[in-house]
Amino acid sequence: MKTKVNLALKITILILISITLIFYILATASDHWQETSYNVGVHTVGVFTGNVPNDLYRYTSSHSGLWRGCAVLNNKKLCSIIRVQHAWIRSVRAFMALAIIATAVVLVFVIASFFRLDLVFKFPGVMAFVSALFSLLALAIFTGKSGVPTDNFLQTSKFSWSFIVGWTGWAINIVAGVMCFIVPDIFETFPKNTVQS
Repeated sequence: MKTKVNLALKITILILISITLIFYILATASDHWQETSYNVGVHTVGVFTGNVPNDLYRYTSSHSGLWRGCAVLNNKKLCSIIRVQHAWIRSVRAFMALAIIATAVVLVFVIASFFRLDLVFKFPGVMAFVSALFSLLALAIFTGKSGVPTDNFLQTSKFSWSFIVGWTGWAINIVAGVMCFIVPDIFETFPKNTVQS
């Protein structure tokens, strides 16, 4: 009975860690951490070209992530790499990269546990919490420094789906970390003479 419970927990942890890794990669790579809608009548950029109808370029919306930003200009989507790099955005990038690496380590360990019965789940539990700490730091720094949400007569900014995916990955990561500590040690499940050395 204990072996069936142990196997079910391992499979559940495998699924949760896989989802966490996918969410972290998706959140880090995408460009929808924040979204801004501009009031078109107020927010225009004047460029003198000699042609009066083309002198006013109207931004209607924009969205950005950790690496790239996009804006809708005169109904055309324009994207570019974020060149102004403040220390806080570099910190968010670094912490999300560390969270991805730590989650990948946990995933490799969980996969290995299906082939080696002598692996104890304390290490992946600790690594899952380390990964969750890295992503928490990244998401908290972004929350505090991004200036989102804002709502004034010029623009309305809000967090977008990539940011929410990052927080969802963090929550799933915490659940997977707790479950790693629930998996009983192999020495409690099997007699010592059946453990592979």
